[in-house]
Amino acid sequence: MIAPEFPENEASRLNELESYDILDTLPESDYDDIIRIASLICETPISLITLVDKDRQYFKARQGLDISETAREFAFCAHAINRPNELMIVPDSRKDKRFADNPLVKNNPNVIFYAGIPLVTDNGYALGTLCVIDHKPRELSEEQQASMRSLGKQVMNLLKLRKKNRLLEASQQKIEKYAKDMEVFAYSASHDLKEPLRNIKSFMQLLEKRYGQQLDEKAQQYIRYSIESANRMDTLMSDLLNYYKSDHVDEKVALVDPTQLIAEFEETHRDQIISKNAKITVADLPKIKIATAAIRQVFYNIISNALKYHRHETQPNIHIAAEELEQFWQFSISDNGIGIEQAYLDKVFNIFTRLHSYSQYSGTGIGLAICKRIITKH
Repeated sequence: MIAPEFPENEASRLNELESYDILDTLPESDYDDIIRIASLICETPISLITLVDKDRQYFKARQGLDISETAREFAFCAHAINRPNELMIVPDSRKDKRFADNPLVKNNPNVIFYAGIPLVTDNGYALGTLCVIDHKPRELSEEQQASMRSLGKQVMNLLKLRKKNRLLEASQQKIEKYAKDMEVFAYSASHDLKEPLRNIKSFMQLLEKRYGQQLDEKAQQYIRYSIESANRMDTLMSDLLNYYKSDHVDEKVALVDPTQLIAEFEETHRDQIISKNAKITVADLPKIKIATAAIRQVFYNIISNALKYHRHETQPNIHIAAEELEQFWQFSISDNGIGIEQAYLDKVFNIFTRLHSYSQYSGTGIGLAICKRIITKH
C-alpha cells in the first residue's frame, strides 16, 4: 500500500475546507439525492460525498456504508484530490500497488472498484470527492464518467450555496445586533438628554422672567431662540425614540375600526382643526386586523401632515377612503395641501428628511419614516 501524499497547498486547502463549516454536520437530503443518482447511473452499491480533513475522510453523504469516516491514510479520495482536475478511476484495487494491501480493500467494505471526481472550489482547492464504489472489478462508460463530472459540479454548487447562506446569516445577525444597539443607544440618548435639556429650558425661562426687563431686545431675542431650540430638540428626541420603538409598538393584533381612530384624532386635535377651518371627510372604511397602536400612529402622523402642510390661502380639505383590491385594502389619505414633488417621493420617507425649513413648517422629518417602518413591518 502507498499512503497518499499531501497536496502542496495543504494548509490553505484545509483553511478553505474549514470555511464551508460542513464537517460533522447532519445529513441533508440534497446531498443524499445526488449520491443516489450517482449509484443509479454508475450501477454501484456504494456512493459517497467525502471531505478530506487533516487526519480523516468524512462522509457528508453515504449510501451502502454504515460508517461516517475513515482514516486519511487509507482513503482513496486522499489520492484523488492530488489531481483535482481528473476523474480518478481504479478498475481493480487488488492489482494497484497503491491499494492492494489497503485494509479497506482486504476487509469491509471491500473496495475493489473506485471512481471519484474531486470537489474543487473556485480557488482551485480540492475539498474531497463524489465517489462510487463496487465490490467487483469494473469500468465506467464515457456517459457515466460525464455524469460523474456533472454531479460533482452540482455538489460544489450546493457547497457554495451553503457557504453564501452562512455568510448572509452572519451578516444578518450583525445587522440585527447593530440595529438593536442603535435602538438601545437612541433610547438611552433620548431619555438621558431630556433632563439636561429641560434644565436648560427652565433656566432660560427663569432668566427671561427675572432679568428680562434688564436685558436689551437683542438679548431677549437670544433667550427666545434658545427656548425654541430646546423645544425643537425635545421634539426631535421624542420622535427619534418613537421611530426606534415603532418596530415593537403594540405587537398584539386586534380588530380595529379606522373610523373610530379618526374620530379620536379629531377629538384630540379639535383646536387645531378649528383654527385652520379644516374639513375632514371619511368614506366607509373596513375594520381590519392589525396592531392598534401602530395603525393609530400611522393615521395620526399622516393626517397631522395633511393639516400642517396646507396652503395658507386655502381651507384644508382631507378625505380618507379605502378600496378593496384583490389581496389587500388600499387606504388613502388625500388632501389639497402643498403636495410633494415627484423627485422627492422616495426621499421623503427617509428618516430626518425635510423638504422645508423649520421657519416654514415645524417638524423633525421622522413622522413619515415611522409610518413607512410600521407599514413595511405589517
